Amino acid sequence: MITNTTETTTSGAELDSDTAANWDTVSAVPGRAYGDVAASVDVSITGVNADGGETNWAGLTVHTQNPTDRQAGYLVGLRNNGEVFVDRSAATIAKAKVPGYTAGQTVILRAVTRGSTLKVYAGSTELISLTDASYPVGNVGLATGAASAWFDNVRLNPGTNPVEGAAVTASSSYENDGWSKNALTDGRRSLPTGTNGWSSIDNLSVDHTESVTAGLGAARRISRLDLFGRADGANTGLGFPVDFTVQVSSDNATWTTVADKHDYPRPGAGAQTFPFTPTTARYVKVTGTKLSADQFGDRYMQLGEIAVG
Repeated sequence: MITNTTETTTSGAELDSDTAANWDTVSAVPGRAYGDVAASVDVSITGVNADGGETNWAGLTVHTQNPTDRQAGYLVGLRNNGEVFVDRSAATIAKAKVPGYTAGQTVILRAVTRGSTLKVYAGSTELISLTDASYPVGNVGLATGAASAWFDNVRLNPGTNPVEGAAVTASSSYENDGWSKNALTDGRRSLPTGTNGWSSIDNLSVDHTESVTAGLGAARRISRLDLFGRADGANTGLGFPVDFTVQVSSDNATWTTVADKHDYPRPGAGAQTFPFTPTTARYVKVTGTKLSADQFGDRYMQLGEIAVG
């Protein structure tokens, strides 16, 4: 089932087992004209047609004019050799490889459209970024081509969280073991997906200041910031800043403080919501000015996800 929501669907995996089919739409949301949208699915290819071998695929249809037709729209597909590709009107316009892919592994395949820009990710790793205005709106669906596949954790965010898929900069960033700047805006919350969020890495032995900034792609009217702490068992909430500010900007240079928190307690896995007077902004920044120490005495700033509304 594809859900039209900002929350993740964590159950109801779907299997298409017909490797003989040349084209098979597994599930789709018909009659929807999605513009800016973030669509993601956990996909694992379980078998391929012998005639096509590793060139067969499973993935997402985006901005299609008919949910069952890839002739008018984009196909974001994964092949069982690790190649991810984008087809427009059944012709390939971009492709890249998933780092370290092994046949049959589960990939978090994610497509984010903002205006005429389409970005494709494997987990939090950006693989493809292209500009094409051929199909600005349309349906979103799941599809296979001469392959059987498991689909799970299907998620749509139809522009309700403009920071999802946004570019992120940080004062420092640990880019390994599921941590990265991109993971802060990948839309994954409280899931065991290997995308933990963002973690700082500098000056661990002393208390210090760290910050992270996300762009919204365009000026947006916003009135709320949601911060999610890390959500990995006993470490849930570890690294959430003790003292911090939330700031907004229209130009990434002049900043207005909309929230200023002190002695903030270590949170659970849910959203920490900070409302403010509605304002127009293109960037949001969270600056931690006092960081907590972990069990080893190291001081990180760590966030699982960020959202605005």
